Amino acid sequence: VQTCIILVAAFICVFLRLRAEHRIKEMAEHVTDVTVLRDGQWTTASSADLIPGDVFEVEENTLIPCDAVVLSGTVVVNESSLTGEAMPVRKFAIANDDNAYEMNGSGKSNTLFAGTIVQQTTPAVSATATEEKGRVYALTLRTGIASEKGMLIHKILFPSPVSFIFNEHLKVAICILLVWGLVAFCLTLYLMGRGNITSWYYGVFIISEIFSPLLPAAFT
Repeated sequence: VQTCIILVAAFICVFLRLRAEHRIKEMAEHVTDVTVLRDGQWTTASSADLIPGDVFEVEENTLIPCDAVVLSGTVVVNESSLTGEAMPVRKFAIANDDNAYEMNGSGKSNTLFAGTIVQQTTPAVSATATEEKGRVYALTLRTGIASEKGMLIHKILFPSPVSFIFNEHLKVAICILLVWGLVAFCLTLYLMGRGNITSWYYGVFIISEIFSPLLPAAFT
């Protein structure tokens, strides 16, 4: 029974771990096609080729491939993958003034973060830039591990070490059980006869019961 419980628990643990790592892998390696402004022309390129400074078109029902600032139009995004907030957030085009841009400060309402979902786009009405009419576009700021999603994945893969009091007390409990197991083993040999092979088997049986495979579950 103990062996079956251990095997089932190990199988469930491995299954959950592999599924979580597969989801993280899909999140980290998400690549899609984006429309990028290159040499004055809008061309289709892979999101993996985006570098800071590229201008790309923001389309509806797509994932933002990088951290970017909105240059034209307005965008409604779902940031639940980063913040857990289910309510959509509206992002506006950055103002054409001399104010300093702060991504996580006053400019947060102008910033699109990697991994968020675009729900709606509204192009800006411009009479001067006729070639950009009907497009909502943004400027690439951070890509890869430097983006907000990249830093989140990095924290998931390499979390900060945490010391629990439970783990510290566990060492003391194991030491107490070890001493008690040796005492019980010696008492078994003494009381059941030192020359009797049955006493040795019974002593080993007592130690195996003290250090049961279900001991971690019992402690928890």
